[in-house]
Amino acid sequence: MIQGRASGLQHVVFTSPSPRGRPLFLSYTQRTLQASPARMPFGKNKRGLHASQGFQSSVETQMPTKFNARKRESNDETVDAVLSIAKGAVSVAVDISSDIPVPGLNRALSVLGALLERIEKMRDNEEEAHDLIDSIESLRAVLNSSIARLSEQTKDLDPAQREAVRRTAAAPEGLNMRINRLLSDLEEIEDMIWELPKKHWWSKLMSTEQDAKQLRLMNRKIIAATNNFKLQGGIALERLVTEICGQLRQDGRDRISRANDETLNELRRSKDASYKSYYVEEKAKLQAGTRERILREITEWAAGHDQPHRIQVVHGPAGVGKSAIARSVSKQLANTPEVPGALDRRDVYIPCLLGASFFFQRAQAECNDPHLVFPTLAYQLAYSRKELLPYIADAVKKHLQHGASQAMEHQLRELIHDPLLQVPSGAITLPLALVVDGVDECVNIPTDVVPNMLQLLCQMTRELPFLRLLVFTRPETYIMDALPPPGNPDVIVRNLWEDAKDEINADIRIFVNAEFQTCTSKGRFTLLQERPDAVERLIQLAEGLFIYASTVVRFLVQDPLYAVVIYDKLLETQGSTGSPGLYDKLDLLYNTILRDAFGKFRADATRMGHIRQVLTWIVLSKEVISAQDLWLVGIPINITLDIVGRLRSVLIVPEDIKPDTDFKPCHASFPQFVVDSARCTDTGFLVEPQAGHTMIADCLLTLLACQDPHLVCTAPDSSLRWMWRYGNTHWTTHLLQSQYTDRLGRLLRAFARKHLELWLYSYPPFEGLRPGGGNRSDQLGSVQDWCKAHCGSDERLLKQLDKIISTRGERQSRSVNYGRRVVSNDIHVVENEGIRLNPENEDLEVDDATPT
Repeated sequence: MIQGRASGLQHVVFTSPSPRGRPLFLSYTQRTLQASPARMPFGKNKRGLHASQGFQSSVETQMPTKFNARKRESNDETVDAVLSIAKGAVSVAVDISSDIPVPGLNRALSVLGALLERIEKMRDNEEEAHDLIDSIESLRAVLNSSIARLSEQTKDLDPAQREAVRRTAAAPEGLNMRINRLLSDLEEIEDMIWELPKKHWWSKLMSTEQDAKQLRLMNRKIIAATNNFKLQGGIALERLVTEICGQLRQDGRDRISRANDETLNELRRSKDASYKSYYVEEKAKLQAGTRERILREITEWAAGHDQPHRIQVVHGPAGVGKSAIARSVSKQLANTPEVPGALDRRDVYIPCLLGASFFFQRAQAECNDPHLVFPTLAYQLAYSRKELLPYIADAVKKHLQHGASQAMEHQLRELIHDPLLQVPSGAITLPLALVVDGVDECVNIPTDVVPNMLQLLCQMTRELPFLRLLVFTRPETYIMDALPPPGNPDVIVRNLWEDAKDEINADIRIFVNAEFQTCTSKGRFTLLQERPDAVERLIQLAEGLFIYASTVVRFLVQDPLYAVVIYDKLLETQGSTGSPGLYDKLDLLYNTILRDAFGKFRADATRMGHIRQVLTWIVLSKEVISAQDLWLVGIPINITLDIVGRLRSVLIVPEDIKPDTDFKPCHASFPQFVVDSARCTDTGFLVEPQAGHTMIADCLLTLLACQDPHLVCTAPDSSLRWMWRYGNTHWTTHLLQSQYTDRLGRLLRAFARKHLELWLYSYPPFEGLRPGGGNRSDQLGSVQDWCKAHCGSDERLLKQLDKIISTRGERQSRSVNYGRRVVSNDIHVVENEGIRLNPENEDLEVDDATPT
């Protein structure tokens, strides 16, 4: 026997000289697996061969398949050689098949070996013996071919799995029948050949015709058994074992998966914070066909390789559709084409780009807790890609040994950062996106927990180049300060209000049209027929806020029979009032914003007073205002800047707020909410309209009644000039909605005595008309009516107004000389007049304003 080794294969050749001097050989090739000790639990058989060292797909038999195909020399040496070769090959096959967990194969090969043993004693019938040996060798080759494939299938099974294969393979009735038939045929042949020596042992007449017939019969039976096994048994057997082994491997994977599931389920996490949550879907639906550009840009950014900006922050005021965009982006990242832009291709798709998502929701306790964010992201990451699961599950098991409520630094490092680092290099070939929406809805107690969470996420994203972090939020100061600022090379900051300004109305139009058409198709909704311009009018009322449009549309379509009535009332009031329930969601949102912003200052009466003052000017002012403007009415600039910063979500205000930065509500629904006691249920933030207008009218008349208005309107300070212009334009508006007070009466008398006629005729410095129409004579008539209704006892004031109004037709050119007075650079005080605009200053006095 000659052994050779090449390329990991062991080649074994049995040789024997032929009668003509040529070596007659039978060879087989078996693969030698370089298995570790851990993969060889079964030991070696008696020939030193492991069961996993099975035959290749076929055994290479280089011996001639039919000895009777050529002329054979009848001598004992040839028969001995043939029998020796065949017996050796069968013996090796028997040993190897002993580890194959399929009943019957080992027995079949053993019978073949026994047949060869008996034939060795019948060498006188040489030609028939050669034919029979050929047939036996063919059957052995078929069996070995099956053994080789089965060995490959079962080489990595553990003992329990092998036993399971053995039991399962023995169960199917059809397969057992075929293997048992083969064994029955072989055993019948074995019985026949055992009878031959017994009959003729005393005479050794092996060449008799009777013996030759028996040998030929056995040959035919062997050929028939071989063909039957090749057509039925072998194919079925290999397919069965393949299925069994596949199922066993799947069972093994399932056991590991169940163990991982049990480990991951021990994490204290949020179950309703992903983009798939019903609660998220309820508040974040996006109409098909809207926001297409933004969705495309964000998705392509997240899918881009070698992305220099791995963090993107999308911010905007309440109601512009941030959550709807975040949810749609998450859905697209969960199933995105490999080539961004090739959205029509269906043949090539990449694995899920979305690693995890967390949508904060104030109303859900487990969705507003910052300490649940990292465990929830880790849980979702584990199932986002199969290569991550084992590493994260193992990390969770180790992490939980130290407790389920650890600090966020440990959570992020142990549950996400370190497991991702352990994944083999190159296994994560595609970007992995984390989407965090509604950070402003996260409970920020203590006050640094949300900034800390954001900073940890940003730091991890910088360290792991395959990560993409996408944050959606309202631009609250504490949030924006924690994120990388605009211009940072790691971040893209997108102001949704500015970025989509030109598209929002078009998208709202698509949304409103789609909702109305759907309702119309169901019948009974006649709004579009009776009010053809309803869509455009609602777009105007929405002023770019999806939340307003969606709330109004939802209310209209829910009661289709009364939709026209509701719509008409809505237009009549310009959206300021409506039927109960119309603003429920907006009310909940605004109440929450105010409580989160200022709830901790309730015990500070001075601070709460300033908050109410600022809110009053925000919701009742007719123009944009600044912190410097409000300093004129006694509110410190730093206090105003802090309040405005906390109200970014409902105000239109730039990123960098300065004392002269203008701000205003981003939508009329916020002022309407704050002044409505039925909607603003927290009295700490309710602005009583009459009291608010009284405060503003007091401030304006204090300025207008000053001794030298020329110096005020030409003051170097822009805020003082703005306040003069605003008072000149809007004092009547605020006065007519005010409650009469003695102080307000004194201020109005002083203004009437000094400058009211100048204002009435628009003489400098009171020139200018009230925006929106209306002449000053009509306005003054309304003021007179207000005075008669509220201050009838102040006869002096009424006489002054009557006199001015009675001569309103006379237009005389007057030249008024004002003494030269210097306006101080301190914009809070106008020198020589004693005028302070703070209505709470009871020492304020105006010349001759005190009633007699």
